[in-house]
Amino acid sequence: MKASGFELYLRKDGIVRKYNDSEPGVFGFSFNERSENGITVLSGEITAQEDIEPVWVETAVPMELNGLGFYANGFQSWSESPYCDARTGVRKLNALLREGFRLKYYGDYHFCKRLRGLAYSHLYLDLLREGKTEVFIGDLMPGDSYTMFYPDYSQDTVTAASDIEGLKIYAGESRELFRISISADSGMYFTLLGLKPLPADKITGWTSWYNYYTKITGFILEANMLALRESKIPIDVFQIDDGWFQALGDWLECNDKFSEGMQAVARKIKAEGWKAGLWLAPFICDRKSTVYQQHNGWIQRDKRGRLQPAGWNPNWNGIFYAMDIYNEGFREYLAEVFNTVAGEWGYDFMKLDFLYAAAIQPGVGKTRCMVMRDAMDMILEMSPGSKILACGAPIGPSMGRCHYCRIGADAATIWEDRFLKAVNYRERVSTVSSISNTMSRSFLSGKAFMNDPDVFFLRDTKEIKLTNEQKELLFKANIENSGLVFFSDDVSQYGPGQSERVRTAFSAYRVPPPYQEQPGRTE
Repeated sequence: MKASGFELYLRKDGIVRKYNDSEPGVFGFSFNERSENGITVLSGEITAQEDIEPVWVETAVPMELNGLGFYANGFQSWSESPYCDARTGVRKLNALLREGFRLKYYGDYHFCKRLRGLAYSHLYLDLLREGKTEVFIGDLMPGDSYTMFYPDYSQDTVTAASDIEGLKIYAGESRELFRISISADSGMYFTLLGLKPLPADKITGWTSWYNYYTKITGFILEANMLALRESKIPIDVFQIDDGWFQALGDWLECNDKFSEGMQAVARKIKAEGWKAGLWLAPFICDRKSTVYQQHNGWIQRDKRGRLQPAGWNPNWNGIFYAMDIYNEGFREYLAEVFNTVAGEWGYDFMKLDFLYAAAIQPGVGKTRCMVMRDAMDMILEMSPGSKILACGAPIGPSMGRCHYCRIGADAATIWEDRFLKAVNYRERVSTVSSISNTMSRSFLSGKAFMNDPDVFFLRDTKEIKLTNEQKELLFKANIENSGLVFFSDDVSQYGPGQSERVRTAFSAYRVPPPYQEQPGRTE
C-alpha cells in the first residue's frame, strides 16, 4: 500500500513554496510502512539541512474507493459531519459571514487547504459500504497536528494532509511529520493509539440554556429545582449555563440577577443531591469585560500584531477575542478562576465552551493542534477533582483530555437553519446536524471521552417548532448513543406521561450494562 509520494509546503522569506520528495540542501525525507495483524502504519520523517518552517504536508495512498462512502468528520464539536460519496464536493463559506461576522474562526476555514474541491474528514476516515466499515484510516498523532483525509474517487487515492504551521525545524534536526493507521475498524485504531479516556460515568442532567438562554435568574433556577424534585426525574447534574456572569471573560463575579452569589446557588443544588454545574468560556473575552479593558496583553495577537478575534455574538457585545494561553498573567488569572469556581463556590462539574479559541493561531514552534493540546492539559491541571465537559472543542486534542465532550451542533427549537446551511456554515445551530453527528461519532464514546450529544426537547411550548416525530428522533438518538444526556425543559409544564417518559428513560440509562469485552479496549 505504498504512498505515491509526498508534498511539503515550506515558508521561506515569507513565501510558502511546495516541495516534492527530498529537496537537496534543504531537507531529506524518509517514508516508512509496516504491517502487522491487519493494521498498516504509514509515517513520514523529515531531516532538515537548514532551518525550515513547514506549513502543510500531504501524502497520497492508493485505495479502491468505488462504492464507498464516509461521514466527513468535522473539525470541532459543533462542526457538521455529513455523509459523503463520489458525488460530494465542498463549497466555500459565504465571504461576508466568513470575514464580517468572523465565522471563519469557529471552524477550519482559516487554515484548512482546499484540495481540488474534495470533501474531507478530520482525524479519521471511516470508509463505509452499505453502512458498514470497510476501511478505517486514523491519525496516530492527534495531539500534534490537525490531519485531514481527502478521498479522490477519480484517482482512487486518499490524501492525508496535516496542518503543521508553527513548527520550526532546525538544521540537523529530524522530526516525524505524520503517522497514520489503516485497518478494518475503529477498535484497531484505538488499540494502536493506546489512548486511555479519563474515568467518567454515564450521567443525566438539566441545563438552563435551551429554555432560558441568557435570561436566567436565581428565582428561575430555584423554580426548576423544585419542579425536578417533585417530578422525581433522576438527574446527576444541575448545570447553570450562560447568563450568570457580569461580562464575558470576567469569571470571578456574577451579575445582579444572582444577589446571593454563586456559592449560595451551588449549595442549594448540592442540597438536592446533585452535582453543581457551571458554564464558562475560559479562552475568550469581549470589550466590556475588565479583562479586556485592563489586561489587553492577555489577548492573542494575529500575524500582524492585532487583537485576535474568535467570533461574533450579539449576546456578547459583538466581536469577542481569543486569550493567549501562554501569557503568565492570564494563566495566573485562570488558575484563580478554577480555584474559585470549584474550591470556593463548590461547582464540581464545569461546561467549558468555545475552547477552539485557544488555538486559532499557531504558537512559537508549535502547531495549532499542539497549542490546543496544551490548553486542554492546562485545564485539567487547574481543575483537579472536577468533571470537565468540553464544548466547541477540536476533537483530536480533546481525546483523553476531558471527561465529556460535545460531539454535535447545538440542538435547536427548529429542525434546520436553512439560511446558514445554504451559505455553507458547518458550525450552525441545527437539530438535524446534531442528530447526524450523534450517530456518526457514537463510537468515540467511552474510547476518547464520554459523548455529549446535546439536549432533547419534549416540552410543547410555543417556541418549539419541532414536530412530535422530530422530537422523538432527537430523544432516541441521544438516549441510545451517548455518555451524557441533558435537557432544559421546565418539567412543571409537562403534559400527562412526559415526566414518566423521562423518569423511566433516565433510570434505565444510568444503570451500567453488563460488562462485555469490546474491540480495541486498552484496559
